[in-house]
Amino acid sequence: MHFLNNMITLFFFGRLTEQIFGPCSIFYIYLMGALTGGIMSYKIDIKKKKYKYNLGASGSCFGLVTYFVLNFPR
Repeated sequence: MHFLNNMITLFFFGRLTEQIFGPCSIFYIYLMGALTGGIMSYKIDIKKKKYKYNLGASGSCFGLVTYFVLNFPR
């Protein structure tokens, strides 16, 4: 279910964001979302003292949606 949610988010917001901002911008937004999501997840893991590796698209999808909402608030 989690994977499906990420794919649906990428399909709708990714296509729309790419049409508006271009393919280079979506790559940068996606990459920055992944890095920010990974760093924040790591910081939370440090506070919980529960260390694990984190790899996934959830941070990237969240970053993509956040970027879109910040640019088009209505």
